[in-house]
Amino acid sequence: MGFCGEELGLLGSKEYARKAFERGDRILGAMNFDMIGYNRLVDRLHLVATPTSRWIVDLMQAANERYGIGLMLEVLVDYRALRSDHASFWFQGYDAILGIENYPPETTPDSTLYIPYASYDTATDVADSVNFGLVRKDTQLCVAFLAQYALEEGLPDLAIFPEDLEFSEEGDLIVTVSNLGLRDLVEGYDVRLSRCGPDSTACTWFHEEHRTSTLLRGGSESFLVPYELLGDAFLLIEVDPYDTIVEQSEANNRLFETLRNVPTDRIRVYPNPLVVNGVHPMTFAGLPRDTRVEVFSLSGEPIWTGEEKHREAFWKGTNESGYLVGSGVYFYLVTQPTGGVVARGKIGVVRE
Repeated sequence: MGFCGEELGLLGSKEYARKAFERGDRILGAMNFDMIGYNRLVDRLHLVATPTSRWIVDLMQAANERYGIGLMLEVLVDYRALRSDHASFWFQGYDAILGIENYPPETTPDSTLYIPYASYDTATDVADSVNFGLVRKDTQLCVAFLAQYALEEGLPDLAIFPEDLEFSEEGDLIVTVSNLGLRDLVEGYDVRLSRCGPDSTACTWFHEEHRTSTLLRGGSESFLVPYELLGDAFLLIEVDPYDTIVEQSEANNRLFETLRNVPTDRIRVYPNPLVVNGVHPMTFAGLPRDTRVEVFSLSGEPIWTGEEKHREAFWKGTNESGYLVGSGVYFYLVTQPTGGVVARGKIGVVRE
């Protein structure tokens, strides 16, 4: 498709990608070609990607070799390369690449490979300036890349990306697995999730299942995994953990991800009682927006007040002056800016 308003701030592509995200569209990847077809020195193409969209570049390189297209492909992996419509898809969490003669276009990496085109965005940028042989090869590369998904030759390629692990409103995990390969996966696959220590060395699995659904080439599926732990968690997700499936690549079968589970259905307080050690605070989670938490002694003396931030507040067991409180039972109130009480309860404190 062609997007309008690219020079004015990626207007068309931003609107398209935003609406696609709001609809929940599953876009496997986007290829954006910009400023191509002027180089008369070498049939060269710069492919720009982020680390998570590098797989598109790898498949394009394979297509270039498989069909003998004859392009010199150079790769730049840089999430800061935002000067074209591919960036609109990056902003919404979709994988995308930019195909361009040189990035940044005004630079000269090697005068034997590329000379910046002086007529960009001018009245002298006419058809006679275009190297249609190079445009033809760029087009062949795009078509060959897409055609791989119609041939059903080659292998499946299970993949999991950082955007593919998130929490549902009910607090369960939503896991999305994709098949980036060139063949449908009909025999099903295994998936395993583990909780890990901060250094990722000690991991204990808490969920494992065999998915029996067919995963089409270029397709994906999402499913729920029950999850109860609140707060931060360092997770490892593995697809095909026992290597029973022959794949195009095994490099994208494992993902370490830090997630924070904040409830939205009700307020939860943990740990309760709080063991005061200066490290782990008491968390008031699931707070409504703009509320505050107040802690009182049994006699009603104000001890501490905290403001909601990102639906949470944290108490380290100190009073307003910063001194640790004594062991015992305390009350808490969650109040609205108008003073209305949202929740109340008892909490305990244990001094080590």
